[in-house]
Amino acid sequence: MMKQLKRVLALGAVVCLVTSNVCGCGSVDAQAMDRGGVDEEILILQNAVDEFAGSSDMMKHSDTAGKEETVYAILDADGNPVETIVSTWLKNPQGAAEVADKTSLTDVRAVKGNVEYAKDGEGGIVWTTDGSDIYYQGVSDKEFPVDVNISYELDGRRVTAKELEGADGHLKITFSYVNKTAKEIVVHGETCTIYQPFIMLSGLMLDNENASNIEVEGGSAVNNGDNTMVFGIAMPGLKESLGIDDLKDDDGKAYDLNIPEEVVVEADVKDFSLLMTLTVASNSALEELGLDNIDSIDDLKSNIDKLTDGMNEIIDGTTKLNDGAGELSDGTGELSDGVGRLSDGAGELADGANKVSDGAVQVNEGAVAIKDGIHSLKDSTPALASGIGSLAAGANDLTSGLNTIISNSEGLNAGAAQVADGLGELNAALNDPAAQEQIAGLVSGSAQFAEGLNSAAAGLSDITTNFVYDETTIATLESALEGYAAAGVIDADMAQGMIQYLEGYKMMYGYVSGASDGVAVLAQTYGQIDGGIGAVAGNMGNIAYAVGSLSDGAGQVRDGVAGYTAGVAQAAAGVSALNEGLASLNAQVPTLVAGIEALANGADSLANGTGELSSGARELANGANELHNGTGELRDGVSRLLDGAAQLLDGTDDLKEGVLKYNREGIQKLAELVNEDLEKYYDRFCEVKEYAKEYGSFAGCEEGVECSVKFIYKTGSIGK
Repeated sequence: MMKQLKRVLALGAVVCLVTSNVCGCGSVDAQAMDRGGVDEEILILQNAVDEFAGSSDMMKHSDTAGKEETVYAILDADGNPVETIVSTWLKNPQGAAEVADKTSLTDVRAVKGNVEYAKDGEGGIVWTTDGSDIYYQGVSDKEFPVDVNISYELDGRRVTAKELEGADGHLKITFSYVNKTAKEIVVHGETCTIYQPFIMLSGLMLDNENASNIEVEGGSAVNNGDNTMVFGIAMPGLKESLGIDDLKDDDGKAYDLNIPEEVVVEADVKDFSLLMTLTVASNSALEELGLDNIDSIDDLKSNIDKLTDGMNEIIDGTTKLNDGAGELSDGTGELSDGVGRLSDGAGELADGANKVSDGAVQVNEGAVAIKDGIHSLKDSTPALASGIGSLAAGANDLTSGLNTIISNSEGLNAGAAQVADGLGELNAALNDPAAQEQIAGLVSGSAQFAEGLNSAAAGLSDITTNFVYDETTIATLESALEGYAAAGVIDADMAQGMIQYLEGYKMMYGYVSGASDGVAVLAQTYGQIDGGIGAVAGNMGNIAYAVGSLSDGAGQVRDGVAGYTAGVAQAAAGVSALNEGLASLNAQVPTLVAGIEALANGADSLANGTGELSSGARELANGANELHNGTGELRDGVSRLLDGAAQLLDGTDDLKEGVLKYNREGIQKLAELVNEDLEKYYDRFCEVKEYAKEYGSFAGCEEGVECSVKFIYKTGSIGK
């Protein structure tokens, strides 16, 4: 069974490898580019298949003889044929200079190696080589032994590839195959039909962004994250060839041995597109199923016996699996209870650790604040010591100053007494009747003087107003006198005397005008003085009252100065005591500084210790939280495990019943039926096996040369 599985997986790997190489193709042979895109795709496909088969090493020549053909069927997206190209590997094990070959291909050309060919005139060709193997391609119009049909349904409606471009909905893709190699034979007097045992492997790749819920009937799907590789296997005609579809149970119902004849892919798609589909075909179904080494009826019986024994081992295994699943289900229940208790305890631990962590953080913050405050105090101790020293020195200076004030207080007291006495005498003088009569006479005389000034100013103003004076006229007269003198009308001396008179007249006008203005200003100014004298005389009563008040205040000042002098003496005594205290404090400053230094060191240790406490508490809290989270995840996982164990138990129950039923209704009856008519089925099998040997080449092969052929069908893209 393992051998068959490996063969099927190998075919699946071919499709996946070919698909991935075509979707992500690299370099392309320059010769292949000459014929355009079709050859480019063919070469990529061939390289992928060769890479899988291990034939890409391009040895000088092979160690064994033979001819291998790969037939590429290029189809459109609906499966209609477009072109057929055959790639051939003709082996040259002896390294011969010439190799004979037979082919029905046209447009033959070498694709690798330094080789040439010539037709031999008998339908064959002869290759001239440099001792290496020969790789060539050609075109064919020959029918395929198996047709590949592809159909599409969207939401239950049959559609064409064109209609699928960008479509949304539920898509169903069906690969169906028509084996056209039917051959009639007679087995035990009965005419029956057999077919070449072709195995068909169809595959495609879907983009996971555009396709989901992918299912395959008769195959498998491999998801690589971005894309899903889909492939399925079919063996068209094999059931009929072996006569298996004739097998019936006791009720006359045919056995379904599940040999698929089509591949169905279904998916939900949106904005659908498809790069291509690939189908690999080879007439090796018997080999892939591990039946090619059966050479006798005894071998067939032996295989049936092995199948029966294998089923018995499977039954034993499923029984043990079912028992183990029951024990697992019971154990996971107990595990779930224990994990639940563990999770609850971890939760309580996490809560407590978080509270401890929060408290440690607060303690650390308080310790840091204390440390900062003490360090601030420590930083201020030099200033404190300096300030105390300065304060002591200032107290000394203050004591000296107060002593100076005390020594000068006698002069201050004498001055205050003199001011008080002088104001008293002034007050007495202002209240004397004789002084008041003198002030009244002063007011009267000042008024008469002011009136005289006003009369003089008025008289001068009248003189100025009545003074006949015209400076322009005088200038005209002087100019005329000078002209008369020059003309001899009057005597020059006379003219000069008259001009001097006019100049004296002008000067007298100026004197009178100036005196008038001066007296007017003097009268106005003295009027203000007179007003002031009158105001002073009128306010003499107020002045006398003010002087009396000043006299009283001066007495109070004199008494206050005496009190001030006594206060200064007391202050001097207090400052002297303060000075002595500051001197004592200044002597204790070094001890205070040392104490603050020690306190700061202790605060540092406290802050560091509480910091480590806070860090440790946080690590404890984090660990407790992780433990709680982990136990929560463990709890969820165990819950899922419990569900899975229950499902596993149910599944193993179903598996056990299914295996027993399959053995009872399938394997055992198949063994009974095959053993009852074994010779008949063996002969049909042998006919199919021999028939498979007849089909070794698609395009032709030299007699005596071992040939093999595989087919690769490639459809066109949809929406790409």
